[in-house]
Amino acid sequence: MKNYVLLIDDTKLDNFINRILIQQLRISQSIVEFQSAKEALGYLRMMGMENKPYPDYIFLDLNMPEMDGFQFIEQFEEVEYKEKESSKIIVVSSTVDPEEIRKVISNPRVHKFIEKPLTKDKLRELVPG
Repeated sequence: MKNYVLLIDDTKLDNFINRILIQQLRISQSIVEFQSAKEALGYLRMMGMENKPYPDYIFLDLNMPEMDGFQFIEQFEEVEYKEKESSKIIVVSSTVDPEEIRKVISNPRVHKFIEKPLTKDKLRELVPG
């Protein structure tokens, strides 16, 4: 169990379920969650300034108030830290908008797009055991 995971979803229940799934599959015990992309970005900036480890996986919802997933990804690019390339952004969304899905899939910063809900099978495919 080595992965450090960051969950970003404005729905508390989604974060809770995702946390449980990740723990059950023993992907990580180190899970930090936010209901605000803006707060998560502030956290990552602070971690960068303090030279602390960055998450291996960032599970990101797209449609959130204040700052959506696309804005998060855009601003994430500006965050300075040496391990940024090793952080994998996984977009977990219920969007059915083909344009949004195309935009996510074509973004080089996004490792994978997963349709909600996150499941054990989807996680197993994503994180090699």
